[in-house]
Amino acid sequence: MRRLAGILVLFSSAIWAQSAPQSANPGLEALKQCAQQRTPATCGVSKQELKQGQRAFARGLKLQKSGKSAEAFDAFDAAARAVPRNLEYATAREIIRQKIVYDHVQKGNSLLLEDKDIAAAAEFRQALQLDPNNSFALQRLADSAAQKPPPGPHEFQVVDDPGELRLQPRTDSRHDFHIRADTRAVYEAIGKAFGVSPQFDESVVSRPLRFDLEDADFRTAMRLAGMMSKTFWTPLSAREFLVYADNPQNRAQFERMSLRTFFVPDASSAQDLTEIVNVLRTVFEIRFITQQAATSTLIVRAPRHILDAATAFLAALDQSRPQVMLDFQV
Repeated sequence: MRRLAGILVLFSSAIWAQSAPQSANPGLEALKQCAQQRTPATCGVSKQELKQGQRAFARGLKLQKSGKSAEAFDAFDAAARAVPRNLEYATAREIIRQKIVYDHVQKGNSLLLEDKDIAAAAEFRQALQLDPNNSFALQRLADSAAQKPPPGPHEFQVVDDPGELRLQPRTDSRHDFHIRADTRAVYEAIGKAFGVSPQFDESVVSRPLRFDLEDADFRTAMRLAGMMSKTFWTPLSAREFLVYADNPQNRAQFERMSLRTFFVPDASSAQDLTEIVNVLRTVFEIRFITQQAATSTLIVRAPRHILDAATAFLAALDQSRPQVMLDFQV
C-alpha cells in the first residue's frame, strides 16, 4: 500500500512539472537577474571583455587629455562596445562625439566665410557622419552646396563695374548733313549716320536749326550740333547717348556717366527691387536704373561719385538671413 502511495506522488510531481508555465523570454529573465545584481553594468560580460573595456577607456582618457579627439572617440567607442551597459563609457563617448561634431561645424563655418565651399562641405559631412540628425550641420551643408548667383555668394555685391561709359559710333566713314529741322531731328540724323541712337532729357528745348556740314566725322558733327542747339550729350551705353540742355547744373550732374551692376540678394521679388529702385531715384536722383528680377540685379547709370554713394547705401541695407548657432555645455 505504501509503495502504491509513493508511485502516485511521483506521478503527480511529474504532471505538475510539465504543466508549470515556462518562461516565454529567457533574455528578459536574464536582464531581471542582472538588475538584481549589485553590479548590473558588468552582467553578461566576460572577464576578457571587462579588461578590454578598461584598457580602451584608460587609453581614451589619455588621448583626450593630449587633444587627440578623434583617437579618443575610437577608444571610448571600443570601451562602450566591450561593456555595453557601462554608463561611464557611453557618456564619455557621447561627450567626445559632440565635441568633434562642434569642431567640424566651426571649421566649416570659417571655410564658408573664406568662400571655400568644397572644403566647408567636407567638414559638414564629417560632422554628419558622427551625428546624422544634426539639423544645423545639415543646413550648413545645404548652404555650402547651394547654387549662388554668379559671380559671388549670397550677399550684396557689385557684380560689374566697367567704369565710365563710352559711346562707340562707327568711325569708318564721314558724312554730309543738310538738315532744316529742330534739335531732335538733327541729333537723330547724326545718330543714324554713325550707328548710334539719341535720347533726350526733359530739359532740352527743341529749336529750329539749319544744319549744313560736309565730310564730317562723328565728334565734329556732335560738337557743332551742341553749339547750335545749346545742348551737350553724355553716353548711356556703347550705342546710346543722352542729350541735355547745356547749363551749369546739368554739366555738374551728368557730364560724365558711369555704369555699375548690383546684385541684391534680399530682393526676392520684383516688388522688392522696385522699392529699392524708388529709393535710389528719390534719395540720389538717379534716373537710369534697369531692374532684372530674375537675377536680383540692378543696372545703374549715373556719375561715378553718385554711384559710389549709392553703393555704400545699398551695402548698408544688406540684411541677409543670419546664421545662428547656439552652443550649450552641460
